[in-house]
Amino acid sequence: MSDGTSGGTRLVKDIHAGAIGSNPHSLVALGDTLYFAADDGHGGVELWKSDGTEAGTVLVEDLRAGRLGASPGELTAADSRLFFTADDGTGATLWVSDGTEAGTRAVDAAVAGGEPLALTYTGGTLYYSANAEGRGREPYALSPAFFGDCTPPVLTCPADVEAVATGPGGAVVHYSPAQATDGASEVTLGYGTPSGATFPPGEHPVRVTASDAAGNTASCTFTVRVGAAPGGGPEDSGCGCTSGFAADAPWLLLGALVSLRARRRRASR
Repeated sequence: MSDGTSGGTRLVKDIHAGAIGSNPHSLVALGDTLYFAADDGHGGVELWKSDGTEAGTVLVEDLRAGRLGASPGELTAADSRLFFTADDGTGATLWVSDGTEAGTRAVDAAVAGGEPLALTYTGGTLYYSANAEGRGREPYALSPAFFGDCTPPVLTCPADVEAVATGPGGAVVHYSPAQATDGASEVTLGYGTPSGATFPPGEHPVRVTASDAAGNTASCTFTVRVGAAPGGGPEDSGCGCTSGFAADAPWLLLGALVSLRARRRRASR
């Protein structure tokens, strides 16, 4: 990557160590992410993405297991999706990706045709040429809206919570709500244990799940820690009623018995 200066030009990542190199090609930007095809020397040519950092340069998905690779090509940005061609071993077909492994899939060849070429996105529509049995190569048009919403909500869990038990059962704990956003619909949040519940002493992970109208989900977990109640026991009650009673009780009882026997002897005379 480069900012146009010698000092600002550097290697992002050595994807294929050694003299051969990964041969990155078909570079295209989608938002703040760069997508490209590259060969890491193990899985063949596959789809990669990068945020400009070494740690953020990763394989999107191994579309074709083994050393041959799927050879993705014709990478084309279309709003929030990436369209490209790839061969998973069944022939070159049209693929779509939202940048995640779960959101990368082949488009039904019965709809998209086979061996797509010359992908071009304009006016909200993807245009390309493809082969179809009995018709040969013809122009095709496909709207990304065909795929619906395949992007899960962005979810942020609240911070971990610490509390002290107020009794043997633990403590009633209220925590802040999780934050979730989705570009296509409203989000429903679900909590493994609701805020305001009683948590016994100990550590308790709380799982949060966010779901959008299309059924996409995201989850995260935070922890509620409840410490044991401080002190405890009758001597710490502070009421002043029982202090010292337990130690003196046998002697008080013995004195009462002696007094009772003396009264009985006097009465028998």
